[in-house]
Amino acid sequence: MFLAHVGFVVRHPGIPRVMLGELQKPGQGAAKKVMQATLNHYRQTVVGLLKRGIAQGQIAPDTDTEAAAVLYLGAIQGLVVQGVISGDIRALEPTAPRIFRLFRAGLQETRHDSTS
Repeated sequence: MFLAHVGFVVRHPGIPRVMLGELQKPGQGAAKKVMQATLNHYRQTVVGLLKRGIAQGQIAPDTDTEAAAVLYLGAIQGLVVQGVISGDIRALEPTAPRIFRLFRAGLQETRHDSTS
């Protein structure tokens, strides 16, 4: 799903530009409301998939699924913003698998650190 999302952005580079432009407008316009609803639905989908992974023993049982979903979406958003800024949106495709591997590795082992 992560790689499919990045691939979609690479094939449709105008979409992030339009979205970023809409997000900069003041107020709660219709486009911004649709983006918020879509993002919330996507985040809940990711949370559901993470919970299923926990139930199947593929993800550490003490994983904070809400935080992991935010991290997942933030990784994609960060890649997209960097691609838009650099003007090289195609560079996302070879980078995305590396980013996802790091995300996935974090789900396999969690550590409790009292300093965080």
